[in-house]
Amino acid sequence: MTYYIGQALGVIATICCLILPLFKKKWQMLVMTGLANIFFGLNVILIGQFGSAVFLNAVAVIQAIVSMWHVKDEKPVSNVENIIFLILYVGGGFLGYRRIVDLLPIVGAVFNMLATFQRDEQKTRALTLVNASIYATYFAIIRSSSILAELCGIVTAVVAMIKYRKKEK
Repeated sequence: MTYYIGQALGVIATICCLILPLFKKKWQMLVMTGLANIFFGLNVILIGQFGSAVFLNAVAVIQAIVSMWHVKDEKPVSNVENIIFLILYVGGGFLGYRRIVDLLPIVGAVFNMLATFQRDEQKTRALTLVNASIYATYFAIIRSSSILAELCGIVTAVVAMIKYRKKEK
């Protein structure tokens, strides 16, 4: 039963990824990022694949919250914060490292970190596109149905980048 609940949470995470880039405001994108990572983490736990992905998702939720604080107060992210999250992502990723393909989620997590702390919405979408592409490659290699979430993320990021592109004058 927990396996099916986990898969259902994976579908909810997919929906979050689908709509994330379509929000106009950065704080809205951050809320969806946090929710998607919560659902992905629970998905991985409940389907019995506990590993570094759970830690990476937890770090991503914390980073989304920290980034929302920065957006609310209109404060830039410090270099110290960037370094701390980089260490958490890379270190956390290596906790579950078993083979070369496990490098992809680590690299993807770094792009997620960059997207989360990016203040410009369009640059956030571009970094999210790279993150989703890396994770889609990873899920394709390991033959995971989670590729659907990343493919949705890729499509909606491209759509949002076109929709919200800045017009040159």
